[in-house]
Amino acid sequence: MDDDAAASPLFTYLRTKLPDLLERAVSEGWKVAVPQASSLRGAAISQALVESHLLRQTAIRDEWKTANGRTVVVVKDSGSGSVRLTAGRGFPVQGNTVSVLAEDLWYGPSSDQGLQLVSVSEPLEKDSLSTLNSYATTVLEGEGGLPQNAYLRGGGRATLPSAEVARGDGGDEHRWCEDDKKCLEYIEGIAGSGRPLAELEGRLVEFSRTYIFARNYEGETAEKLRGFAMRFAEETGAPCFDSAYKAALCHTINILESKIWSSLKDIYAEDDMKARSAMSRKLSASCSGAGISEEFQDVDFSEPVSGFRGLDETQSPAMKLFCLQGIQKKTIDAIRKGKNHKGAVTVFGTSQLGSGGSSVVGTDELLPLWIHLVSRAGVENLMTNFVVIKFFSFFSLIGGGEHNNFLVTLMESLVNYFLY
Repeated sequence: MDDDAAASPLFTYLRTKLPDLLERAVSEGWKVAVPQASSLRGAAISQALVESHLLRQTAIRDEWKTANGRTVVVVKDSGSGSVRLTAGRGFPVQGNTVSVLAEDLWYGPSSDQGLQLVSVSEPLEKDSLSTLNSYATTVLEGEGGLPQNAYLRGGGRATLPSAEVARGDGGDEHRWCEDDKKCLEYIEGIAGSGRPLAELEGRLVEFSRTYIFARNYEGETAEKLRGFAMRFAEETGAPCFDSAYKAALCHTINILESKIWSSLKDIYAEDDMKARSAMSRKLSASCSGAGISEEFQDVDFSEPVSGFRGLDETQSPAMKLFCLQGIQKKTIDAIRKGKNHKGAVTVFGTSQLGSGGSSVVGTDELLPLWIHLVSRAGVENLMTNFVVIKFFSFFSLIGGGEHNNFLVTLMESLVNYFLY
């Protein structure tokens, strides 16, 4: 047991002034980053400072969250074996790094469950030790529709996202699914999001550790994820409820994408192998392009073929759907460039202008072509990709619109062709 850590001013404050928070930390298996006493000389110890050093595991490897919702990244040096903690999102100064000196367990006088103390060289908070006021309960005046009590990062009045951001204008959902950092920046800008976000991520950690996926129950699993996001939006009481829900749903998908992908890949491994065998047979039987329209025989489809291969290269359900959208566009672009095709190509009212009349490319036209292209691509996990897109892409979870539904239906037809 590191006596210096147990006697640290920060840990002493936690034990004597914040017994409820200490009890929660013990019961939920948190860690306490305990700065050396000398590094705290002259600092005002506060609840806010303690919260910034209480760490709980997230579903992301080597990433922890503080009790006040900030991010701490664990950096390990494989050569020297040293470990450092780096202050991330939410800290006044991001990138501040402290060295881990030792780790040990502390047991309270009446507890059989230990609390892990992580001795660190200095505080994660460097610049404002005496001014932090996170989770200050504040009465908000003049903000119609806001809850009377809201937890504010850094104290003071709540600052809502701009109206444009709050509405989710400009494809925010796409950016949130593509970059979880942008998603979290939006969430952390919602007044009162600190504790609900911490609780959401706690649920996601538990889900990732314990949930077992089952074949044909993907719809029920998707509903469970919607419930996580809905609960977050309700707990924040945000006036921009819809955007809060969508952002939480994007964050949920981003956190769980590896769990979703690996679980479904295991479940549908046999189907994927069967589909690959069918693709190989199809390709052998139509090596000269037989089986697709004569109109398309001259077309260079290398880009959509590459797009189909890309389906296996991302675990993100959202990015898989975006990839499918890109494949459709690349397919239409390739058709337009073909020397045998003269007219416009129309898919759901979106015309790619050519030099002559107009032709519509829908399921009947795309399906046989995509069967050929998928066979050329040799998609490794066709069935798994379909299930992930159908149930867990962002737009599938919220209701995807006619175009996305068309793509999901087309993907289902591909699966049925190769498997049944």
